[in-house]
Amino acid sequence: MALGYPYQRPDYSFIIRGETVTELITPVDTASLTPVIACGSNGSPAQLARKFSNSDEPIIATAIELDDFLCCYSAHIAGYGAIPATLVPYSGVTTSCHMTWLTQNQLEKMHESEALGVNYKFSKLESISIRSNQHAPLDSAFAYISLHGHLVDNGTPIALADIPLQENGNFPRQNQQTLQELTIKKLSLLLSVEEFVLENITNKNIRDQRIQAMKAISQPFKYHGETPISN
Repeated sequence: MALGYPYQRPDYSFIIRGETVTELITPVDTASLTPVIACGSNGSPAQLARKFSNSDEPIIATAIELDDFLCCYSAHIAGYGAIPATLVPYSGVTTSCHMTWLTQNQLEKMHESEALGVNYKFSKLESISIRSNQHAPLDSAFAYISLHGHLVDNGTPIALADIPLQENGNFPRQNQQTLQELTIKKLSLLLSVEEFVLENITNKNIRDQRIQAMKAISQPFKYHGETPISN
């Protein structure tokens, strides 16, 4: 499960009703919903279906083009062993990701799943540029921003190789396997990826120690248009 992160993400908009995932062709009314940028596994139908398995409300995710932000790796390890994602401002790139449109009940459930106040804060991002064929352009949206900062390699943010983007910059891109290998190397550990993941899943104390050590290879989130809502 850990090494499959961020899991299969379609390149189109979709809606989930129960266990059924359908491509979203006709624009839907999102006026009463909260737009939350999905920069990691929250753009995966399988992950969303798992998180909202007990919900009767449909889950809407629109495919978007997000300017001047990268989907990068947070400087922490999730309880299931993956190193998850966070947004990072980066001028000159356009990232193809998703926007989830959440009801209040779904938003509260999402807060729980993102370990709000422990691993992420919930922020409003303004002065941004988002385009989609499902709705009008947006200049603001919400996002989960890592409280641990983002991992860097030689001072440069590490983008998720699985998230498509139009790039204009010199930054590394890693998938979950190679990112875990790099983290092991930077933490000076003599472990295989499988051993590293298993220890992080089964031993919270070790995982917490490694998260603390990852601060030395990370940078904090800095964006002038951010307003934290909850952290």
